[in-house]
Amino acid sequence: MMSKYLSALIILLTGFSFDTPARDNNKPPLDFTLPSAWSSQPEETVTGGDCPQKWWQTFGDRLLDSLVTVAIENNYDAAMAAGRIAMARAALSSARAAYYPQINASASYTRDKSYGLMAGRTSNSATVSYFGASLSANWEIDLFGKITAQVKAARGELALSRAERAAVELSVCAETASAYIGLRVHQACLSVAREHAAAQLKVLDIARTRFETGLASMMDVDQAEQVYYSTLASIAPLETSVHADINAIALLLGVTADSIATVLDTTNRLPSYRQIIRADVPSALLNRRPDVAQAEKQIEICAARLGIAKKEWLPTLSVTASAGTVAHDTRDLFSRQSFGYTIAPTLSWTVFDGLARRYNIKSQQQELKNAVDSYNLTVLTAVNEVDNAINSYINTLKYIDALDKVVRSSENYDRRAIDNYKSGLSPFINVADAQISFLENINALITAKGDALNSLVSIYKSLGGGWNSDQAGL
Repeated sequence: MMSKYLSALIILLTGFSFDTPARDNNKPPLDFTLPSAWSSQPEETVTGGDCPQKWWQTFGDRLLDSLVTVAIENNYDAAMAAGRIAMARAALSSARAAYYPQINASASYTRDKSYGLMAGRTSNSATVSYFGASLSANWEIDLFGKITAQVKAARGELALSRAERAAVELSVCAETASAYIGLRVHQACLSVAREHAAAQLKVLDIARTRFETGLASMMDVDQAEQVYYSTLASIAPLETSVHADINAIALLLGVTADSIATVLDTTNRLPSYRQIIRADVPSALLNRRPDVAQAEKQIEICAARLGIAKKEWLPTLSVTASAGTVAHDTRDLFSRQSFGYTIAPTLSWTVFDGLARRYNIKSQQQELKNAVDSYNLTVLTAVNEVDNAINSYINTLKYIDALDKVVRSSENYDRRAIDNYKSGLSPFINVADAQISFLENINALITAKGDALNSLVSIYKSLGGGWNSDQAGL
């Protein structure tokens, strides 16, 4: 009853309301209405459903599955994120410790000899020795919920660190998949370049033979050499890219490149790029994006800190107690006459502090407003990222279908141009154009397939990668 009157008096004196925004079990308000569906969502490509938990397994590449597993276990960014969870958990335990009294124990021995001549020339000095032991306790009672608010803020920090770890792991998985896709694209382009260089060398031999027999001019040889050596020149940069991709994957896995080069430095097919995307409604991102969960937890932390700032206007009730024993002889330490104690309840209240608390509250209110704005921006960005990724994937598939036809036509044109040149029915310029176009088109097709795979990675990453705040205990 006394606390109610005291709280009412403080509110009247300060003119503040001590209600802290409640965020438990409720999503923060949005400044906009989320769409009911994605703008790019044809039925044959995108269906509703949960994003796969291990989304990288949808590519059907066992080596990629192994790389992602190792990256999650070994990546240093993920390890540091896990370490921050441990730090936040320790901070929460430290905040909870404030509920309990602080108890100190001490034991001492004192020998004191007084100054004999201080009282007069005839006074004698005296020597006194005694033993002492004591227990002291200091306990701040959470009368107005200040400690509870501090614990709530620490609990929010723990939840924030968990969401941060999920975001880091999701990013590591996506970066590993993208690096692996980049490696396979460059390896495929390198293999194509070597195959075309070998084919172009044969055409160069044909041009030289025709020149030597007087059936063609030296210009045919020059053109054939230009095409051949241009293709050879493209091999070295591709080998550099392959080497850099292997190093990038090794860094993500937390290992040296030499330890995985043998496994990765082989030409392999690209993972499966044509999939049915299981993307739920946009509102599902509120539970499936770690960064959205982070922004939400930041609001809760700011709300708790605002509550702490407001409770600084309330008094603090603490109890200090001590008990001990003092005796000249250790045999008398536990006698009734040597025992003593002190109990001192203290109610302290800061009356004036130069308006520091008022300005602190204003600062915390602005922090809370900024956190809400950041949450809205994060949600809006998430919706745009998913929509852009889905749109990019759909259009890339259309581009691949068109390029497939272009590559087939280029291959036929290249074969016919060489046959006609051998028969003397067409000039070598047709062969040169055909070889250059064929190589460019097939490289464009490989790159487009890599773009489709990266679009899938972007979709899964922007959807939250199957992560769920309910499953994570947030």
